[in-house]
Amino acid sequence: MRPTSTKTGERIDLPSLFQTAAERCDDAFGETLLDRQELLWEHMREERLSTGGRRFVKNGGYLRWFKATRGVARIRIQRVTDRWDGRTTAPLLDALEIGKRQYLPDLRVAAAEEATRTSYPETEGSTRRFLGRRVPRQTTWGFVREIAYRVEGYHRALLPRPQGGVVQPDTVFVRSQRKGTHHGVHVAIVQDPEEHHCQVVNVEVDGPPKRVLEGIEVDRMASDDDPSLTSIPAKWRQFCELHFRRLVERSLVDGRGLQLPTDQRARWVRPLVGALAHLRASVALHKPRGEWAAIEHRTRETLAEFGVLAKQLREAGQPQAARVVENEGRAAVVFGELAARGVWMPSTSNGVERICGMIAHRCKRAWARWGSGLRSMVILLLVRKTRPSIYRSAIARYMRSVSGGGVR
Repeated sequence: MRPTSTKTGERIDLPSLFQTAAERCDDAFGETLLDRQELLWEHMREERLSTGGRRFVKNGGYLRWFKATRGVARIRIQRVTDRWDGRTTAPLLDALEIGKRQYLPDLRVAAAEEATRTSYPETEGSTRRFLGRRVPRQTTWGFVREIAYRVEGYHRALLPRPQGGVVQPDTVFVRSQRKGTHHGVHVAIVQDPEEHHCQVVNVEVDGPPKRVLEGIEVDRMASDDDPSLTSIPAKWRQFCELHFRRLVERSLVDGRGLQLPTDQRARWVRPLVGALAHLRASVALHKPRGEWAAIEHRTRETLAEFGVLAKQLREAGQPQAARVVENEGRAAVVFGELAARGVWMPSTSNGVERICGMIAHRCKRAWARWGSGLRSMVILLLVRKTRPSIYRSAIARYMRSVSGGGVR
């Protein structure tokens, strides 16, 4: 007679199943290492000296840990003495090219990348939870600095000339380790005129913002109205139209020196926004057709509209806002002037603003209370986000060249 139910009454605990699989993975990892060590010895024992005796002889061993993302093993490392020169080495470590390192490169990279997404304490918990490996937070901090140094060096070696794109510098402030103080993180990117993607040029912590562009010849630059950035010599400088609009809004005050209500500020700023939107649309329409005269005409008309608005502001008792429109309006339409010459320039500095937003988001909830490790974290994060192909190549080079180093 057939059973009426397929249930056996037994229950499999899924976490224990994962634990068993991880233990088997660890055992297989250790056995594989031992097999490779034995294979190395089989080859070495065949080598002979000119006298006919064996060149290599075993010389004891010691236990040590190997920790990787796919397994953890503690095996006995065989030491071998070369009778030709008297040197004693560990063939397995020489073949792996990891020196005395306990954490293998893949685990180092995994922990460092996780640290750029969350905090160091949370990284310690997540590596234990998802990889089954405990990596102390201080050790992860060292991994971040080590890998960031390699990534930045490779990134700088392949960095394109800033003249090939538009340079955009900016600053974001994050909390310091010392209570009540902040770090100013200065970032400079170059935005490609063809693909419109951003690539990090430099990152500096503290000091004047223009320090981030020291030694770099800037042809075209888009930025806000930071005096330290506006003092950087550039052939063409585009004043970000969003900052231009905000600067005009801040300049609109009443008789007591207080800002006007939102609806009154919007009434004055609306013609400004409309004129810039018209210029952007004109560039987008006429540039692909090569109609340079039409773009040039629209740029002149935009400046004329700025002049009319400045006159109206002065008559309405807003001399400060009028001066802003007159003095800064020319810099806000540089993208139109260059478009009339067939040269690309963004109308905003949104490229670097997005990068700074990534840093600020990463540094919320007390995550930014680092000392010297802050720059390493930022470099690792930004190169991975803005130049993924360069980052992957740098990590591959790091994985192949991790010989030497101390025990961690």
